[in-house]
Amino acid sequence: IRNTGRNNVSISANSGVAAAWALHRYLTGYCSAMVSWSGTQVALPPDRLPMLPSGQLTLESQDVYTVMPNVVTFSYSYVWWRFSDWERHIDWMALHGVNLAYALTGQERVMAGAMSHFGLTEADLVQYFPGPAFLAWGRMGNLKAWGGPLSKAWCDSQVDLQRRILDRMAALGITSVLQGFSGMVPDSVYFVNPNDPMFTNLSAAVIKENVKVFGHVTHHYAMDPFNENLPSNGVLQSWFLNNAADFWTINRAKAFFEPINMTHLLVMELWGETVNLAQQLDGFFGHNFVWTALHNFGGNNAMYGQLQNFGQHGPFGLRRQFPGNMLGTGIQPEGIGQNEVVYELVMEFNWRAEQPESLAEWIRDYARRRYGRPDRNLLDAWEGLLSTVYNTPHTGMLTPVLVLRPSLSLSENANYNVTLVESAWRLLIATNQSDNAMLNYDQVDLTRQMLQIRFHQYYTVLKQAAHTENATAVEASGATMLGLLDRMEKLLQTDERFLLQRLINSAKSFAASPSEIGLYEFNIRNQLTCWGPGPNTIQDYAARMYSGLLAGYYRPRWALFLHQLATAIRQ
Repeated sequence: IRNTGRNNVSISANSGVAAAWALHRYLTGYCSAMVSWSGTQVALPPDRLPMLPSGQLTLESQDVYTVMPNVVTFSYSYVWWRFSDWERHIDWMALHGVNLAYALTGQERVMAGAMSHFGLTEADLVQYFPGPAFLAWGRMGNLKAWGGPLSKAWCDSQVDLQRRILDRMAALGITSVLQGFSGMVPDSVYFVNPNDPMFTNLSAAVIKENVKVFGHVTHHYAMDPFNENLPSNGVLQSWFLNNAADFWTINRAKAFFEPINMTHLLVMELWGETVNLAQQLDGFFGHNFVWTALHNFGGNNAMYGQLQNFGQHGPFGLRRQFPGNMLGTGIQPEGIGQNEVVYELVMEFNWRAEQPESLAEWIRDYARRRYGRPDRNLLDAWEGLLSTVYNTPHTGMLTPVLVLRPSLSLSENANYNVTLVESAWRLLIATNQSDNAMLNYDQVDLTRQMLQIRFHQYYTVLKQAAHTENATAVEASGATMLGLLDRMEKLLQTDERFLLQRLINSAKSFAASPSEIGLYEFNIRNQLTCWGPGPNTIQDYAARMYSGLLAGYYRPRWALFLHQLATAIRQ
């Protein structure tokens, strides 16, 4: 990046992604700008561009790869997207330096084509592919058919969309990762032994079909052979090693990795900010790997993060420890569109050699870039959030009590000073900039967080009243809790990004028949609530605080529980 005249700045780079990345560094570092999921703030001076004080800046990535997203993001966040959504998102990835990105849309057409060469029919595949909101877990072998069937119209639309996605990625120099074959087959086949030549033939057929449908776009294929499953007698996520840690001892993990050619595998160190499997497994026994931050589960939209934790559990020590095979960093949240500050920090790790020396100063600069106007209240508010909701010691899911199935044994594990959060909230809402989209979003989000905190406080009072069998106190605290849910519902109606109906409308726009309209709405509602067929569901795993879900699901559920609780005590 260099000054080339009184009002000119030029960028020279060795790829489209590198040029976009450099542009982003210029915008954030010299123009106090931000391009985020919730909006864009690029208020350049009207008369001249900001110049580089030293005349030029040379940027060089610390890594080979910057990676995004998670394979399940395609079901939790991307599933109902049109190309306009994808185009903006791909631009966001390029600006943040992402040069290796999963591109899994439309893969069911590829799988169907590959399997047709082995005598499998359309009838076989109807009971194989799940519905749109559950495709990610069908691809990884966790479930079949649930939420389906997939129509020809759906598959056609997704193939067309994928072609446009791949074209846009290629134009910017982003390498795509397509879906490989991990061993999941329709029931009519029953089982394919990995030692059987048929397994290799199916794997080759999937790659050939990808080339046939989408062209020669990549040499990277995602495979998750044991995702949340124990083994029966690429690009690989390490989640299976963490999910079944008791089974995957050091020796078993080593036996899995060692036979694989070192040049044929790239491991995604999923949840690297917490688990740090690379260190436990000696850098995956020499295989190339990428450190990524997971952070989010199921697309939950509560405010939380561990920004202070990245210094100890970030990629910096791994780079020094495994300089030959630690090849990158990235983010792999299960859902996007939440807690943007976490990802903005992590996406700087591709050029940072260490965590920012002062996170307090970093987050104040984040606020300046986010809102575009220096305001002491806003800077102080974000510093308060850094020491509270974004310094959460809890390492797993942090799901609010209000979206969980009611009982008297729930816990939120927040462990931060709620008084300081309230102080930050008051500072944030004291600023009135109605034309500032990202500030308006943050004001809604933090107010929602305060209502969430208040709900948990009254839930604690409710538990105490229930244990002392004080029905009057149970009814009083319960009435307050329901009132808080009503207030949150009205609040979230003010921003379309918190509307369940917006998601439903997007899904319905893909429907080619009346039956598909109902099926797609069922996909959304089931994923966000029961998640899958009963009784073995992961209920509320993908819970969201959305207008529509609060009024139509969470509040009625709590109202029923509170009524039954008070009645039981009185009896």
